[in-house]
Amino acid sequence: MEEFFKLKVGDLYLYGVKHIAKPKSPVVLFLHGFTGHHIEANRLYTDLARLLCSNGISVVRFDYRHHGDSEGEFEDFTLDSAFEDSIKVYDEIVKSSEFDTDNIGLVGLSLGAGVAQYLASKREVKAIVFLSPVSDPCLKSLMDNRKENTSEDLIIWGAFAIKKKFYKSVLRHDLSIYASKICVPSLIIHCMDDEVLPVSFAKNLASQLKGKVELLLLERGGHVFSDYYVKKKVMNVVLEWFKSYLFSR
Repeated sequence: MEEFFKLKVGDLYLYGVKHIAKPKSPVVLFLHGFTGHHIEANRLYTDLARLLCSNGISVVRFDYRHHGDSEGEFEDFTLDSAFEDSIKVYDEIVKSSEFDTDNIGLVGLSLGAGVAQYLASKREVKAIVFLSPVSDPCLKSLMDNRKENTSEDLIIWGAFAIKKKFYKSVLRHDLSIYASKICVPSLIIHCMDDEVLPVSFAKNLASQLKGKVELLLLERGGHVFSDYYVKKKVMNVVLEWFKSYLFSR
């Protein structure tokens, strides 16, 4: 069963979808990337959610405020607001009677992997999948090298413009501190031909995590697994990972 939901955070509503496999099933919270959304590129999140749900694992996916269908202008987005959104949605999952809240997993793609690092350091989860992840100090180096190519308060990111407070919010947080607090099984998947975030980001994250870590490096697929067969492989690997760790024995 799929249900749309909205949730107020501050003065704005975020929107998302719940995939309920069955009552009291394990649940995975999806965290999307920068400029992404709850569907994600190539319908990765939609297809993965439905695969997990058909195998007895519920899913919650949503748009951060200032992204996708959620309220707020994109230019006002900050890392802090994404962190706040993730905590709010997680806490709503825990309060719900629909899920097995002793068995919660996370999937984070790109910047969403940074949000997952933060969330897993603040709340209880059983297993995590990081896809094409950001990590520190790599992320800070990327931000430091980003030219503020306007004299106004905005930085241009392709088709988007964002206020400089986003840049400052990234520099204010140290993701490596959050990652070092994660002791649950973590799977990292990254493509060797990723032109957005190099494989060094994934290797760096793997070295910071304290629990069991598996690093899967794929030859092709780019940043968002833009290859039919690669996408199918990633989805099946993620399914097997959560089947291994989210069902209480």
